[in-house]
Amino acid sequence: MAKIPHAGIDMYRTDYECKFAEVVGATGARAFALGRQALVILLKAMGVKEGDRIGVCSFTCLSVVEAVKVCGAVPVYLDIDETLCISPDEILKHRPGSLRAVILQHTFGNPGKLDRLLAACSEILAEVIEDCAHALGCSWQDKALGQFGVAAIYSFQWGKPYSTGQGGMLTVNSKSLLARVDEEIARWAVP
Repeated sequence: MAKIPHAGIDMYRTDYECKFAEVVGATGARAFALGRQALVILLKAMGVKEGDRIGVCSFTCLSVVEAVKVCGAVPVYLDIDETLCISPDEILKHRPGSLRAVILQHTFGNPGKLDRLLAACSEILAEVIEDCAHALGCSWQDKALGQFGVAAIYSFQWGKPYSTGQGGMLTVNSKSLLARVDEEIARWAVP
């Protein structure tokens, strides 16, 4: 385990977390008992607050919606296209600033029309969170999925391609967001 001093407490990062971040090309990774816990901590670290609107895939797991609601945010369902991922046109129906973030679900490991999805999120000023529950090991244009947004969530529940029975992982793509994630973990985790 790697010892990381943080905010007056000692947090330990496991070799598993360090190796996971390395494998997916992320700045850092944090393990959770459930993928939905990872999403709650991420949303809190991003500063999502009550009333913020978060775009979610209309063909998604209830756990994603529950995590959004736990933060007091409002899930906004975005229709899918033939890829079973969010349609870029659905994102563009929203005015700039109306969605705080969009959770781009890579359904069954398929990134959908990722170039258009990223452009649409940028156009409406929505941060991108990647839902990689089915996408560990998948890539787009020679880059691992999970590297295109501010962060990615993974679920290792028994129905996922990579399963530990339960569990989840959060990966982030910036040191500043990783520090805020660690602050939220310290705030909410029971010793």
